[in-house]
Amino acid sequence: MPVKLTWTEGDLEKLPKTIGEAIENGSKYFFTGKKCTKNHIAPRQTASGKCAVCKRESSRNRAARYREKIRSGEQNKLTYTPIKHGLTRSLEMKLYNAAKNRARKKNMDFTIKVTDIKIPPQCPILGIELDLSWGGVEQNNKNRFNKPSLDRLDPRLGYTPENVIVVSYRANMIKGDGFPNEHRQIAEFLMKYGR
Repeated sequence: MPVKLTWTEGDLEKLPKTIGEAIENGSKYFFTGKKCTKNHIAPRQTASGKCAVCKRESSRNRAARYREKIRSGEQNKLTYTPIKHGLTRSLEMKLYNAAKNRARKKNMDFTIKVTDIKIPPQCPILGIELDLSWGGVEQNNKNRFNKPSLDRLDPRLGYTPENVIVVSYRANMIKGDGFPNEHRQIAEFLMKYGR
């Protein structure tokens, strides 16, 4: 039964009167007939004993505070501390896992360790500052151009310690799977006919 914000008398009468009855009947809610500390006349959750309306309001308030942090940019200003041992929740581990999945799908060599991934403060190709926050509700290809990305120096080879470098996502997309002579030809063409 989904959490309701308003309960009719008929709904409340059908519920068990104690937490013991609710557990015995397998009900998610029970109703004691008493108001909660915030004066809600609402059932309590069997799992926690908390007022269902208070719980719902608490969840909504927490979500609203989190969305406000995202909008204000405060969430992205959280300090980033590299984890030297490469455990979960580090950017290095996120890049490592993503590369491992790509290597498995493309049947490539994958011999790097998390500790082989070194994230510089700036992109070594474009010189832009790398954004060391990760994710967010509005992340897409356009706004992740300055996010770190694990690149293979030679696209013909797999993920080996001597063949990987961390660059910006933008640089990685530009580089793609081209070779130096192809990029040189493109650059010469753009110098002659481009912007």
